[in-house]
Amino acid sequence: PSQRAFLRSMEKMRPYVCTAMAKGTNARPKHRAYILGRGEGIEAYTDGTTYIAIVDSVAEQMMKEGLPGFLRLAHLMVHEYLHDTEDTGSHAHDLEFMEAFHDIVLDSSDQLFAAATYGFNALVKENDKLSKKSAKQLDLIKRSEATAEAGPTA
Repeated sequence: PSQRAFLRSMEKMRPYVCTAMAKGTNARPKHRAYILGRGEGIEAYTDGTTYIAIVDSVAEQMMKEGLPGFLRLAHLMVHEYLHDTEDTGSHAHDLEFMEAFHDIVLDSSDQLFAAATYGFNALVKENDKLSKKSAKQLDLIKRSEATAEAGPTA
């Protein structure tokens, strides 16, 4: 059940990640299925067109980390969307790939943070129990949203 909830959370993150990618590359990525996979020494992989797989142990770790794990997930989703070919064998990145990743992560940090927040909130809502760590992270999100709405103070 927790793994299915994780994948549903990824689906909820998709619009934010795709918006960040469209802003950074001037092209919205095509839909890919999200799945859990297995692997040693890797976090995720893709065939470049139909799916993005997150290694199951990495997904478990991201869920334990809460919001920081989901921010990492948003960055990982960008990384895998940028691959337009299979990356299960060689995992080399050319300068164009690295520049695109860099630009998206830095220039669309608001969209990626929104993706992480939305995905984390979705997962928390599906869980029957709320850990103390998750509760603190949710409180932090609410406080930062309230501060942003109030505007700067001088």
